Amino acid sequence: FDAGVLRSLPVPWVPWVPVDTEPMSALLTGYMAWALQPLAMSRNGQALMKEQSIQAAYVPPGIDTAFWTPGDQREARKRLGLPQNVFIAAFVGANQTNPSRKSLVQIILAWQLFLETHPDQRDAVLILHTNLGDSQGGIYVKGMLEALNLSESNWRASDQLLYAAGYITREYVRDIYRAADVLLNPSMGGGFELCMAEAQACGTPAISCNWTAMRETNWSGWQVDERTGGELFWCEMGA
Repeated sequence: FDAGVLRSLPVPWVPWVPVDTEPMSALLTGYMAWALQPLAMSRNGQALMKEQSIQAAYVPPGIDTAFWTPGDQREARKRLGLPQNVFIAAFVGANQTNPSRKSLVQIILAWQLFLETHPDQRDAVLILHTNLGDSQGGIYVKGMLEALNLSESNWRASDQLLYAAGYITREYVRDIYRAADVLLNPSMGGGFELCMAEAQACGTPAISCNWTAMRETNWSGWQVDERTGGELFWCEMGA
């Protein structure tokens, strides 16, 4: 947001704020000076804003748990054209930054290492529900997969035309969660990470970082932090 525009708004500004750095960035803190009432997506974000003397209300995203539910894994795999008796991991997220805030580079490198060091899992499949190109400012995923010589039998991607046009149905995404054994979401920073809430509601645990809002939205899986293999990154927001 442009500070001049925020100052001139003829109506109160009530922003719903993802805080995905620790501590909260100076850039985001400056924006909040023009807010009538900030709304925090997570308790973590609310606490980080309080450290900057910003009193935010707590308004988390919600999901429809009558829709996002566990289902038959075999049927979900059948609908997606996936093999039945193999280990399947899934990534569901936007590819819009470089370096990738969603850690797409690290996910793909880890997947290659997993296949190399686990010969009993040579048929494992990684689902990539994302943009494989760099048109939105992200990384060129397709080029990376080709450069690493990752066999197309070990990864699948959502239809890129349908994905770009916004025609992917939520039933399709639910099938991804149900088909997978684990969701990969080691994000560099998350304001909430809605995909983890959806996946876990479908009965699929997540691998995430023990960082920002992921501390409170990963309830059933595994977390990694800087003491157990993670590393710090400086981002374009100045934090």
